[in-house]
Amino acid sequence: MDSGKSEDLSPAGGSRSGLRYALILAVVGVLVAGSMYQYVMRSKAQLPVPKVKRKVSPILHTRVNDIPADSPSILIGLVSKGHVLLDASALCERPQFRERSGTVPSSEPVSEASFVATAPDIVLPPRLRDTNWSIVSESKDVFELAATQAYQWQDIAYAPLGTHCLFVGKPMASFSPYGKFAIDHAAPVLALSAPAHTQKLQLIKQQDAHDIDANLTDFFTEKYPWLRTYEASRMFACEDPTVKPKQLKVLPIAMKTGIDTTPVLAWFVSSQCEEPEFRWALVIAKPDASFEMVAMEGTQGTSLVYFPIEAWVVDVNGDGIDEVLVKTAYYEGESYTLLKFVKSESGAHALREIATSAYYGL
Repeated sequence: MDSGKSEDLSPAGGSRSGLRYALILAVVGVLVAGSMYQYVMRSKAQLPVPKVKRKVSPILHTRVNDIPADSPSILIGLVSKGHVLLDASALCERPQFRERSGTVPSSEPVSEASFVATAPDIVLPPRLRDTNWSIVSESKDVFELAATQAYQWQDIAYAPLGTHCLFVGKPMASFSPYGKFAIDHAAPVLALSAPAHTQKLQLIKQQDAHDIDANLTDFFTEKYPWLRTYEASRMFACEDPTVKPKQLKVLPIAMKTGIDTTPVLAWFVSSQCEEPEFRWALVIAKPDASFEMVAMEGTQGTSLVYFPIEAWVVDVNGDGIDEVLVKTAYYEGESYTLLKFVKSESGAHALREIATSAYYGL
């Protein structure tokens, strides 16, 4: 028998072979156990959470544009129960200027509206703050006002909707930290940067508007002879010539226009074809018994989104020609606009906006 083979079959050789197999099995077992442990730990680990970008809200700044120093300034304001607030919304920087104060009244019922809060965090610019504004109203008494305090409507439950973002006026104890301001019952004022003739100024309220239906009566056509041909005028006619205006409003005024040396009769006439657009013009009676229709500058009688419902006349710059302050009605809101009577190089007259308040409404 071969001696090499006999050694492999010996008890000592068998022991060594068994040890090798046992060692191999132990190593394999350790590897398998390690793999199983890693698998179990991975299965227990939390799933990766996707990264979500945080929504960063814009910072609502409180800086206000200053009034240009090289031009006289006019602000339109409101007075209610002795409180005067000037609308400085045109000076707010957009689009991130805060429209309303976060102060909410706690002692008043929610149904109460038109609250105004002081806004001490808004720093007013030098020329706005340092000007002594001459306040012209329906009263004959013109007074000076230093607009050193900023005010804002409160949140949406206590204020009219719209674009009012800033009022200015003098500090008022009753408005600390807030007070009611009945905008629906307020009267308009003009704030002028103190021209020499200001003390003689007064807002002269004009007559109320007349609603005239589509069936014109002899009374109205005799009173307003130009009504006989209003449908033929491109100022009032609808785009579809077969459609008659739904409504016709006439707002009479007397004003100095430069057409004659004395105040002339004029009428703001507005018609509505399709909501929410209107057509309107100023019809002026000329000394030769003819009539001139004056539209807004640049519109040539095209439709507009508002029409005049109240009017006041005042000569704000002392040139002998009246400006007209009109309360304008939109489809679901109102504002105030100051109009100037101008003449082009061609000799045609037009109305130019020289100041406007913010819009409030829906």
